[in-house]
Amino acid sequence: MAYRRARAAVYRVQTNLYAKSFSPDRNLLPVQTRGQPLTGYMIAVYRARNAAYVERLVREAEETGLRVGLWALDTIVPSLQSVTLGSGQGARSDLLTTLDQRMRESAESFVLVADDDFEFVRGTLASFLQLSVKCGFMLSQPAHIPSSNSSYGFNRCRPWFTARATTFVECGPIFLVHPRFHSRIFPMPEGFGMGWGLELRWFSSLLPTERFGIVDSVWITHHGIIGADYHGFQSEVNRLDHELHGLEISDIRKICKTTSVWRRHRPIPANWALTKGTVG
Repeated sequence: MAYRRARAAVYRVQTNLYAKSFSPDRNLLPVQTRGQPLTGYMIAVYRARNAAYVERLVREAEETGLRVGLWALDTIVPSLQSVTLGSGQGARSDLLTTLDQRMRESAESFVLVADDDFEFVRGTLASFLQLSVKCGFMLSQPAHIPSSNSSYGFNRCRPWFTARATTFVECGPIFLVHPRFHSRIFPMPEGFGMGWGLELRWFSSLLPTERFGIVDSVWITHHGIIGADYHGFQSEVNRLDHELHGLEISDIRKICKTTSVWRRHRPIPANWALTKGTVG
């Protein structure tokens, strides 16, 4: 317990240091000022107690032109009723599949998948979308600040980079799916609960010419405690172990690799193909 408190204190100091030392740069311009507005859809499963985070995220999503489809696990929040497509208990992965099927209109669609317990603290949803599309990532996510509740240190921000090309993206709290990768994400496999172990399947389906990515210049903080709300926590752990065993991998961190980087204040790497099209 003392170790955890000391580590949390170090992370808070590190977060404050990063915030003071690394100011936003030109890569964080709002999406509306950099080419045509993005259109598309966001899906998320939410609990009423986290409505404030979800309301803010929905507002940002709609400002970028994204359509929104939500599922309420408990009470439908009045302010979110117009974009809530259903309610009731269920496995996160199954509910996200249901939402995706209802929202998808085009094979060219990008899909933003979000949880209900995080917020952006540097950069915006718009800048995350813009940079992810520009980098051509098949899957992407913003970076966690050091003090964020994150499962993997690999996801914490490296503020001296704009973005990293990687072989790993976590299944939460937010990730963007490229249309060319959609069929490898949805429908999500049945019985995957909160989704632990999906990252291994995504890694296995990534082609040598493709890349995942972490956008290090856009930061989030995750407020949820890892595993605290999982009624089947042990089954999540068991399934992850099963997926690891199937790939003969001893630890999921073995697939957390950076293959190339876009350094802060430098041009985008020449071999990162720009992705044209819509997010819709």
